[in-house]
Amino acid sequence: MGYNVSYKRKGGSKSKKSSTKRRVKDLDEIHNIDPVKQAEKLSRAIIDDELPGGGQFYCLQCDRHFINMNSLVAHNKSKVHKKRVKELKEAPYTEADANAAAGRGTSDYGMDRVNKAEGDEAM
Repeated sequence: MGYNVSYKRKGGSKSKKSSTKRRVKDLDEIHNIDPVKQAEKLSRAIIDDELPGGGQFYCLQCDRHFINMNSLVAHNKSKVHKKRVKELKEAPYTEADANAAAGRGTSDYGMDRVNKAEGDEAM
């Protein structure tokens, strides 16, 4: 009959490797970038041989470099790019939003909302 042999996986967990292989900037990191400065920086970019396409074809929303203009245009038409642009149109989630969701508002203990409600009723 056959022997029951267990094989060890070499190289560690595949899930960790795949999750960090093509890491791109998060949405809040892209919101913090000034688009005017970034566009100016990209227009004056020198050729970098270590980047795909010499660093000349870059998608600011997705934080990706492409090898040529055709692949950049194809990417701009893709579902992944359109979804990313739609997500970037929303305002980023802030610490104030997190505190409000947890029930920890500002130091006025909600008095500002009460005063506004009273002012609306007076009208």
